[in-house]
Amino acid sequence: MPTWPQASLTSGFTYVSDTVPGGAQEGETWYHLDPVEGEPRAQVYDGAEWHRMAVEDHSELSGVSVGQHRSDQNVRATVDGQVDADTVDGQHASEIGTTLGNYHFSESLSTEQEDTTIEQTFPAEGVPVYVNVNVTVEGAGAGDAQWTARIDYTSGDSYEPGQRDGPVYTDAQGRADSVYFSLRIPSYSGGYAGQMSMEYVAVKPV
Repeated sequence: MPTWPQASLTSGFTYVSDTVPGGAQEGETWYHLDPVEGEPRAQVYDGAEWHRMAVEDHSELSGVSVGQHRSDQNVRATVDGQVDADTVDGQHASEIGTTLGNYHFSESLSTEQEDTTIEQTFPAEGVPVYVNVNVTVEGAGAGDAQWTARIDYTSGDSYEPGQRDGPVYTDAQGRADSVYFSLRIPSYSGGYAGQMSMEYVAVKPV
């Protein structure tokens, strides 16, 4: 088979042939159409000899194992093993349906004062994906306790996820600015104590 010059190709190689090109110049490349076993297909000329251009088998690499290459399994292991802060209620991000989380919010508010509204605002970041709210009030009037857990967004919108069984996908979209808590325990609760908390996994835009 004849040697094809670069001018007639769009492959990016200077030569494409099954025999060694004659008259090659330093820096020119050759794609060998019919190499013998162990001989590379892609080669480059250094002015004296042809040399391999590409790695064609993992065994030719040094200092890296097969398990270190990117794969779905390795990406998940990185999220779950090295970004443990990205959890909601003890679950890894991948376990609740996302591997996108790179910001974790977790704050709580507690009080033992009756008939008094306790409130606090916490700075927050990211676009919340999964959120979990827990409220616990002890005492006779626990069912009459009043509370609010709210995510306020930079857009001016807000979202109150409510208390549910386990993490839930957020009903609103947007970048969080802060999280607001308020808790009021009735005066007749007797042995009163109240605590509320929120966690969320979020994407943090660059």
